[in-house]
Amino acid sequence: MIWGLKKLHGILKDDKAAMEDTEEAADDLKFASTDLRDATDDLADAQERVKDSAAKVDALTQSYEDLKTAVETVLDMTETAT
Repeated sequence: MIWGLKKLHGILKDDKAAMEDTEEAADDLKFASTDLRDATDDLADAQERVKDSAAKVDALTQSYEDLKTAVETVLDMTETAT
């Protein structure tokens, strides 16, 4: 009888430890999930900034090409006038 109670106590003690480990793992998973969500949000923000920067580079490139064309036109007009 006492042996059975000791055995049951050991099983319950092991079950309690396993339950605590499971709770800790669940907490770790919750924190990891939050970290992943934050990282996903940060990545989306970074992608938006890259997209905005690419649009600015495209606009600057177009402005440069327009300015280059204007300078070439003025040079051609100057050569023609002389």
